[in-house]
Amino acid sequence: MNLTGGDGKKVVGNTTQSSYRRLHELIASALDYCVSQQRVDKVVLRLERAKVMIEYQSARGQVSPGIKEVLEAITDSTKNALRGKGGGSVKEVCRYARLLLDAVAVLVYRHGRK
Repeated sequence: MNLTGGDGKKVVGNTTQSSYRRLHELIASALDYCVSQQRVDKVVLRLERAKVMIEYQSARGQVSPGIKEVLEAITDSTKNALRGKGGGSVKEVCRYARLLLDAVAVLVYRHGRK
């Protein structure tokens, strides 16, 4: 899948930049907290809150199904890894999740609605 071209536009769909920015901030703050504090319980709670906001923005039509799916995959995979269901250290898992989250931001800013 070439996410920088036509496939990227399909994934981003009707996502607005401002809605993605709000979700990015929620998820990124949880991941950054994870890297600095390693308080898994609080990170999982923050990621659960982010999932509620993902659902909300999706229901409002501000986030495409493709972006919703990607963000849910990031939050779910991170939570599973933090609960010991994946490999890697807590910091490593959160750093990779943050990198992926930032990569999706590039797609949204390239193809999303203003």
